[in-house]
Amino acid sequence: MELFVDDSGGGCTADSFEEMLEKLQYIFQCFREHKLSLSPTKSRLFMEETVFAGATIGPNGIKPDLAKLTAIVKWEQPTDALNLELFLGLTSHFRGLIQNYA
Repeated sequence: MELFVDDSGGGCTADSFEEMLEKLQYIFQCFREHKLSLSPTKSRLFMEETVFAGATIGPNGIKPDLAKLTAIVKWEQPTDALNLELFLGLTSHFRGLIQNYA
């Protein structure tokens, strides 16, 4: 699997190098037609794995970003309603990625 990610939130995946070249050609053509530009220093091409929107995306699917999970595990036990709300707000973002979240 190949990945392309740009810091504007754009990205695409492909199962082969050739498929990725075709997709990139299409993306670049669309940018040209709409007179948009990409920053080479902010774009990543042909990666096998990346962290995107709080998750690690790669050949093994989508997994939670380990850095974010470490912050959750190390979070002190909430002592009041406000801290409980903050903790649940942080963890709820990952509920779809954490088995048996409830």
